[in-house]
Amino acid sequence: MSVCAITGMGVASPIGIGIDDYWTACHEGISGIREIPHFDASRFGCRAAGVVAGLADSGSYRSEWQVHDRVTGLALTAASNGCLHSFGHIS
Repeated sequence: MSVCAITGMGVASPIGIGIDDYWTACHEGISGIREIPHFDASRFGCRAAGVVAGLADSGSYRSEWQVHDRVTGLALTAASNGCLHSFGHIS
């Protein structure tokens, strides 16, 4: 049998970066679905998506992560938030 311990939570989502912003948006019923800003989606049947906005301005995103692709940056941001939630700091 395996044992698992969840010690911290981190979120990088279309409705909030960090658990406080995310939780507030959930309670207020805020939708993260909006028009796709990164490219011209007019030729597609759907032009809306859940896009994480404000990642670089969030305070959780580190400038050295810009060498990675966007998905890795999202994962690192969420993991960083999880560490902050768990330990209160990141070295």
